[in-house]
Amino acid sequence: MQAQKRSWLSNPTKRQVVILTILWVAAISVMFLAMTDFFRQSLFTRRNLPFLTVTATSTLFILGVYLNYFKSKLKR
Repeated sequence: MQAQKRSWLSNPTKRQVVILTILWVAAISVMFLAMTDFFRQSLFTRRNLPFLTVTATSTLFILGVYLNYFKSKLKR
């Protein structure tokens, strides 16, 4: 039987989680600044709906990575 390959999504290391978190915070911050014209406009407009969808999707992705990290940490 072949050994399964360890994926960074299913078994992330602490370093990978930290790097993903930093990239996620930077990307979300830049998107919010761009969507609100440096906080001069409201974030919740119809024009920003696609960006808010991307933000929600990336947040769910990051939460999934955190969940997998803590699951793999508890198995050890």
